[in-house]
Amino acid sequence: MNEKKPYLKLLLKPHWQNDHISYMDIKFNLEEPKIPGGEEMFAFSLSTVNIPFCEFSGALNINDGKGIIPFHVTETEEGFIKKAKYIVDRDTEGDLSLEYRILPRVQPEGYTSSPYFDFVNEEGGANGAGVTFLPLFNEKTEYDFTIKWDLSEMPAGARGIWCLGEGEISALCTGQEVCFSYYAVGMLKSIEKGNFGFYWFSDPPFPVEVAGEKIRDMFLYMSDFFQDEKEPYKIFTRRNGFKGHGGTAARRSYLFGYGTEQKNDVEDLVALFAHEMVHNWPHLRDEPYGTTTWYSEGMAEFYCIVLTYKAGIFTLEEALRELQKKSDNYYSNPTRSLTNDEAAKIFWTDRRTQRIPYGRGLLYIANVDAQIREASGGKRSVDDVMLEILKIPGGGRESGTNEKWLELVSRELGRDASPEFNDMAAGKLIVPLEGCFGGAFKAVPAMFEPLNRITSHSEPERAEGPELEGYKWELSGKSGAKI
Repeated sequence: MNEKKPYLKLLLKPHWQNDHISYMDIKFNLEEPKIPGGEEMFAFSLSTVNIPFCEFSGALNINDGKGIIPFHVTETEEGFIKKAKYIVDRDTEGDLSLEYRILPRVQPEGYTSSPYFDFVNEEGGANGAGVTFLPLFNEKTEYDFTIKWDLSEMPAGARGIWCLGEGEISALCTGQEVCFSYYAVGMLKSIEKGNFGFYWFSDPPFPVEVAGEKIRDMFLYMSDFFQDEKEPYKIFTRRNGFKGHGGTAARRSYLFGYGTEQKNDVEDLVALFAHEMVHNWPHLRDEPYGTTTWYSEGMAEFYCIVLTYKAGIFTLEEALRELQKKSDNYYSNPTRSLTNDEAAKIFWTDRRTQRIPYGRGLLYIANVDAQIREASGGKRSVDDVMLEILKIPGGGRESGTNEKWLELVSRELGRDASPEFNDMAAGKLIVPLEGCFGGAFKAVPAMFEPLNRITSHSEPERAEGPELEGYKWELSGKSGAKI
């Protein structure tokens, strides 16, 4: 018999004014939390990385079966998150209710958003991650979560959508998943099929329907490949108030922001979204932070190339161009020799280090794939290792480790796989092996100017220092070679 989970009910009531969300009323009900006096009821994330919580308007009302709950607030900083923890001054009795009003964030002049968590307006509605307007209840506790939208103060045709669906939705969710997922409300336009949805307010400066249909087909192919349980997946788009573009992934959802003056190429968008979609599946437990980023980002880089080709969305030449971009970002990065641990410690102070796990993971995984194919005579691949990790409870997020990866790869190779892994983690330059990507491409030695890539919104700039050794890619010309 499944254990009964405490219910957590969320009601969102946005208010409309001049084609925007002027404010949103929020109400939570938590089933009998039985919180002792002196313990935390919930927390608000004052800032997540550098993204602030929405501004409150009016009072914060907290009640239980005895009435108004007395509390005090303490502030803490945990990693990249600053929290305001609400501490109860007596034992709670019965259900806990929480009501308040927030104002969508107004981004300051000259601002560039990273990550895309903030709940922000544009003409037609607003979207953002829950972490910037919802409280974080016990982040690892699983709740019987229900979300409802009260659209009575919205115009006819308005829609309220969460990552798992539209309107009233119930699902088992941890407190963390409630916050780290995307919400959108307003006059949304969409491309939808099955469990996939692509949403926008303003018409973007790219052929949105062409891109959306390709991205939809990509997701449906990937969900079969990764043996997905068919949960919904939503992509939300936002018009930025600045030129650049970017985006951030969350639970079964992704928010993409585009600059009004930027003409995004459909091929580039497909590659971007393919990478983000892969994040729904391959994971290892990333504790401490940065321990397994090589895996999550490397797998996303690897499979966004391989699967767009296998799905028939990219030609071999288009896949090669995408590989070249990703590979160049690694070989031209002047911080590429940092260890995984060293890079993780300065991810948010030197943005160049954020790119290390992407290229490092991609090329290391491509080498492991080539080794497994050779050892098995072509019968096995890195797919088999990744899919076995996916079968671990939680899909590898909770109990998957680097040690588990090495155990499975060593079994495939018939030898200890640690030397190559240790070299990768230590920042040693990765030399592509013959046979990478099914032998369809070959790596050629090349020299690279060291480049600074501070944010996704800036143009690459020449960094100080000598040229860096690396590799370029070209078609191998082997008859019948496929990724």
